[in-house]
Amino acid sequence: MRFDRRQLLALLPALALARPASALTLADPKDVFQKQLDMFWPLFMSLPNVREPAHDADARDICFMFTNKSCSICKSVHRAYRSGFSKLEMRFIVYPWPGDNNRELNYLYRRETSFADLDAYMMGEPVPLTASNSPDLPDQVLMAGRHIAEELIEGGGFGTPFFLYGSGAATKGPVTYTAGDIGAVQDMFDKAV
Repeated sequence: MRFDRRQLLALLPALALARPASALTLADPKDVFQKQLDMFWPLFMSLPNVREPAHDADARDICFMFTNKSCSICKSVHRAYRSGFSKLEMRFIVYPWPGDNNRELNYLYRRETSFADLDAYMMGEPVPLTASNSPDLPDQVLMAGRHIAEELIEGGGFGTPFFLYGSGAATKGPVTYTAGDIGAVQDMFDKAV
């Protein structure tokens, strides 16, 4: 599903609040930016994420998405691709927004959190809460976001959604990365359905 101009204009209030990040969109494995993105891959892998496997067992690509239920663009992307992808494994990282409940975030950061849990969160349904109100994991995600913004994004701004797409990341071969906002990965998403 392609987002048209009217849809994006309707989301301008979210754009103003979240200041979505944009980074270079790359398809050339020889580009020097690829080395930087490769260094960030282990950081993304280390963050608490909710995994949605590809429908096709032979899928080669993995995409990380920073998301939040308060982000209108994130919710639109979630609705547009809610049934998942045939050729792409998604890994969702809930990025804390001001006022988010740490007990809710900590529930979503558990290893066993399912895509159904994330789906309920993104659709505005109640999410169970953990007993812990610890800010440790939310702070870890925030610090990672700041580091990514400082290193990759002109102006150092970070917002949701933000994607790191690894073509070939699920195989042992070379990986080509793309990073940025929905515009950076839209074509790949549409092909992965």
